[in-house]
Amino acid sequence: MTQDQRRAPDRGTSSSTRLPSRQGRIAEDERAELRREALRRFMKRNGLSPASLSRAIGIARPNTIYNFLRGNSRSLSLSVLERIVEAFPNAPRDGLLGHCSEAATSPAAAEPPAGYRWVQISAIAQAGVWRDSAEKADSSDGILMPDDVAPSALSLIGVRVKAPCAELVFPAGSILVCTVVPRQKDASVPDDSIVVIARTNDTGRTEVTVREVSTDEGETWLWPLSTSPHHQQPLPAPWQTTATASAGDGRIAILGVVVAAWQARPPPNF
Repeated sequence: MTQDQRRAPDRGTSSSTRLPSRQGRIAEDERAELRREALRRFMKRNGLSPASLSRAIGIARPNTIYNFLRGNSRSLSLSVLERIVEAFPNAPRDGLLGHCSEAATSPAAAEPPAGYRWVQISAIAQAGVWRDSAEKADSSDGILMPDDVAPSALSLIGVRVKAPCAELVFPAGSILVCTVVPRQKDASVPDDSIVVIARTNDTGRTEVTVREVSTDEGETWLWPLSTSPHHQQPLPAPWQTTATASAGDGRIAILGVVVAAWQARPPPNF
């Protein structure tokens, strides 16, 4: 046996342990694509671009996010993931890690950690925008909130705010956590409460906005909280029995009373 023949097995063994198998490379590519798809869905739900996401988590340049989405890198660093989860509690951390599909690893599909409850985002509040339905079908979109945000017996919903809507109190992008008010108890909503209302027109389309409850001379009104001059008209409370309550304002219902609000961490000054 020649010297080259004797060394050939050693070279083959060394090569097989040093290079990943084809199956291993395919599996890692699939996990990388799962991570990208989870990030794309998260960014779409939150109205984020790579640049705005980078600013929100304190990254000076968006190249890290761009390169990942374009396939130039297989994953985001752990420090970047931690920044995303800190700034956006509804971020699908496991999905971003590529462990499995986002649907299976979203917070909605998992048991909330002790002391927290999952609040699903059920509607988007935006003045002047009439949608086919006030409800959002994406059950994975929501936020973890502490148990003590409201008594456990009360049902909670989340509402995402877009401008124009309630700029006097809540900036665009805020998530409002609301206790659900049964229709027969609408009249029990006290003055100065901030409520999310749904107004439905004759075509069945719905506008969701945020208002403040105020009573004046025996009549209760829902006052706008927007800075837009186009959205300053108060609406009668839905429990009013006077003619004012049916003055062409559409069917009005209170979706919930705001008990907490969350907003993304403001970007740092570079």
